[in-house]
Amino acid sequence: ESVIQRMKEVIMDPYASQIVEEKLISFTGETVYVEIKAIPTTYEHKEGVQVIIHDISEKKSTQNKIKQLSQAVEQSPVAIVITDTLGNIEYVNKKFIETTGYTIDEIIGENPRILKSDYTSTNEYIQLWQTINTGNEWFGEFQNKKKDGTLYWESASISPILNEKGIITHFIAIKEDITERKNIEQQLIKAKEKAEESDRLKLAFLANMSHEIRTPMNGILGFTELLKEQNLSGNVQQEYINIIEKSGKRMLNIINDIINISKVESGQIEVTNTETNVNEQIDYLHTFFKPEALQKNISINLIKELSPQDTFVITDREKLYAILTNLIKNAIKFTNEGSIDFGCEKKGNYLEFFVKDTGLGISDSQKKIIFERLLLKLERLS
Repeated sequence: ESVIQRMKEVIMDPYASQIVEEKLISFTGETVYVEIKAIPTTYEHKEGVQVIIHDISEKKSTQNKIKQLSQAVEQSPVAIVITDTLGNIEYVNKKFIETTGYTIDEIIGENPRILKSDYTSTNEYIQLWQTINTGNEWFGEFQNKKKDGTLYWESASISPILNEKGIITHFIAIKEDITERKNIEQQLIKAKEKAEESDRLKLAFLANMSHEIRTPMNGILGFTELLKEQNLSGNVQQEYINIIEKSGKRMLNIINDIINISKVESGQIEVTNTETNVNEQIDYLHTFFKPEALQKNISINLIKELSPQDTFVITDREKLYAILTNLIKNAIKFTNEGSIDFGCEKKGNYLEFFVKDTGLGISDSQKKIIFERLLLKLERLS
């Protein structure tokens, strides 16, 4: 009916379009797309219409495929770039615009090096061009730079486009933003390194603790065995008992250290901040350790340089006490003669606690080991 109506229009209106496309059903039931051309004519002194029907089904199918492919490329979830053989950009899809921040006008005619961040080496680019110019496909990753300077990672596949004679006419690059994946990979690498570092530290700690525990344990067992001997004088017995007592205290301190480290590793350590009088706390430490220092014939001197208004701070009192206690105990342990100075002074907006002694000191190699874990954490944070 539509065809007949169009024929009537041609007869009635000389300016009407003489060509129309129609979808017809053939006798076999197949759908056929045709192009119909109607030409007014006179036949045997009668006006009529000459109709020419041309089957364009194949052409229509090709057009539909081209349309589908164009929509697929334009709406693709990955960035697509087409360049000429010199690398000048002729086409980009919407995803490329979204990813890079450039507009169509800014990018057409440019070279993809506009995205270069200097992360990829010149040799890698040379290898890329050698690969695609020989008709092969290249796969790789780039760290590129958006219009606003933001760096991002992308996985790319670049292939040559050949004409019917096998000559390269263009290159097509299919790119996917993998920044999030790269970030996750880096996080996993850091987590793995942290776990390995933790394992190394635990092994070193256990090896050290086994030695530390064995020493006081040998003292306890050895001198307990000596106490079984007969005919020991009272003074000798008292000396043995004192050694056993000291070894027991040392064993208790080691166990407490192990418990504290376990709490730190398991994240069970909590910070409880309260107002603390720093001068009062270091006064107490001086009084507490003075007898132990006198037993070794060394002097322990307290240096207080905080004004009354600076002595009150908000901190975890018990942890501050534990840190200073360990430092002073180490100073006494490794100082056989001379003196120990400790205290606190204000430097700018900070309080600096210090413990100085005339003992053996720490070698440069040992200093590096002491602060190795801290430096590793600072490197990761940076």
